[in-house]
Amino acid sequence: MKISMDGKKRNKKRLKIQLPLLIWFLIAIFISGCAPPAYIQAIKNHDVEFMEKYINEGNELSSSSSSKWLPPLMVAAQLNDINIARLLIEKGADVNGVNRLGQTALHYAKTGEMTQLLLKAGADVNVSSKWGETPLHWAKTGEIVKLLLEAGAELNGLTKLGETPLDVAYYANSK
Repeated sequence: MKISMDGKKRNKKRLKIQLPLLIWFLIAIFISGCAPPAYIQAIKNHDVEFMEKYINEGNELSSSSSSKWLPPLMVAAQLNDINIARLLIEKGADVNGVNRLGQTALHYAKTGEMTQLLLKAGADVNVSSKWGETPLHWAKTGEIVKLLLEAGAELNGLTKLGETPLDVAYYANSK
């Protein structure tokens, strides 16, 4: 053991032993399923061909309330890939399927076009998450707000914290 200039004891041998263990630990975590599913990268790349193959192989399309990853339709909504979202809906993805937080693809829609697609496919405009947030609480643009209200969204719906969509919009714009 050496004493450094700052007077603290340093143990270089211990560090040399722990570093390889840390690397192996990180590799084990990565291999054990912590890596994101392949469909996430495919949707990021707008790879419709991969998604068709993914679907034809019988992979799960709808949400899973226990999965740590968003299901494909929510990822497509979040990344605004209208073509993959349309494909997933045509192949049977549940537009009202929820993730572990109780959110649906409509919560993640970022454009009017995606919102319209999901609404036409039967998305529930008043579904609320575990926190009581509806898609209107999450609306990103005035166009989305208008579409949701026209589809019957509850304007005064409250979250578990007692916030209406208007409260959420006010706080978001006051930052």
